Amino acid sequence: MATVNRDVHLHSEFSFDGRSTIREFAERALELGLKEICITDHQEVEYSTRVYRPYDGPAHEKSNLAMAEEYRGRVDVRFGTEMGLLWDTAEEAMARVAAHPYDFVILSAHWCDGAPEFHKPELWQGYTNRDVFTMHLKKVLEYMDLVNDYDVLGHLTYFSRWSPYEKIFRYTDAADMVDTLLKQVIARGKGIEVNTSSVVKQGVSLPDADILARYKELGGTIVTVGSDAHHVDHLGQNLQYAADMLASVGFTHYSTYHGRKPVFHRL
Repeated sequence: MATVNRDVHLHSEFSFDGRSTIREFAERALELGLKEICITDHQEVEYSTRVYRPYDGPAHEKSNLAMAEEYRGRVDVRFGTEMGLLWDTAEEAMARVAAHPYDFVILSAHWCDGAPEFHKPELWQGYTNRDVFTMHLKKVLEYMDLVNDYDVLGHLTYFSRWSPYEKIFRYTDAADMVDTLLKQVIARGKGIEVNTSSVVKQGVSLPDADILARYKELGGTIVTVGSDAHHVDHLGQNLQYAADMLASVGFTHYSTYHGRKPVFHRL
């Protein structure tokens, strides 16, 4: 049976919305039998002010590296970040990534800059799933051109969470745009994330099987898996779903990152 036993999208107390310590994540990882975790604390722009939310990078680095040493040989504790971006914050984003010895950097678009705030379902009036998915992918493509210092793209179907319609964005909703993005990911040696935070409420990961199948068909090989846990209780949630889904579309390996280089693990 396919298995994923590494969770590499986690938010600790060093994220503005994190609730658990890195030690708590490491201890829980031991209980669950996970081999590796990566703490990818947020560096996120506040949309209205266009200013990054507070993030104590030096304290995060010190704590993360200390836990990595303390748990060495029991569970691999890696140091990462999830970098949010708006078009006019690219220079600062690159400086923030360069400021610390991260193992892993996720690039995520949490806003459709210049469009309604689609985190609020009531603002979807007049927009379809296809509209919102297309707008979001256009922003991701824009950000990919603005910065290159990242490893994978986070939760490509992110806004499906708030859809007032069917809560899944499918490959067929924006096939040409998805193909353009996936081809650029592959050409640039980057990867994509399978984010399992949506499985309980939506029944699918972000993204799900049809987009992952197309990624593989186009030659994609780098796929990371993360629960996006903001509390230790959610660590490792739905990793088995990701393992089964990836195997079902033909993947034999998934990836983590060590020193910004992909490491492949058999499913």
